[in-house]
Amino acid sequence: NQGPRVVQGELVNDDLDGARKRLVSLAWLLDNSIPIPGLNARIGLDSIIGLVPGIGDLISAGLSMYLVSEASKLGVSRAVVVRMAGNVIIDTIIGSVPFVGDLFDMGWKANTRNVRLLIEHCDQPRKVKYTSWFIIAVFSAILIATVVGLGIAMAFVLSSIFHMFR
Repeated sequence: NQGPRVVQGELVNDDLDGARKRLVSLAWLLDNSIPIPGLNARIGLDSIIGLVPGIGDLISAGLSMYLVSEASKLGVSRAVVVRMAGNVIIDTIIGSVPFVGDLFDMGWKANTRNVRLLIEHCDQPRKVKYTSWFIIAVFSAILIATVVGLGIAMAFVLSSIFHMFR
């Protein structure tokens, strides 16, 4: 077995079905394996591990990045890998905020999102690749605009403070 390869822009992998099943199972374990009694909701080990102060969110991020790494080894496009990593980063940053992050984690489910992206990429690689590049570009533009806006606001505040003490 040669492992994954790309033929005319399409992902070809003899082990793809087995990898899909393994990664779907991992995402389910991390995001949906534990029902919450009395609610129509589920959480996974990711939410439980994330409750450990300090290191829990880092361990969860490591488990989630394993899934991203496996997708990369399967040959998904760079855009999809970046988008998947972005899902993990968002989950880790917001998930690290006490209580609010735990509630966010119940709805965001980065691992389930990432497995869905992997499966969609295997079924429609070009569509998911271009959609991922578009999302990355929009997010990057928003991030740059936010940083520039904060820089301008800070310069304005510092200028005002400087003029007050002049």
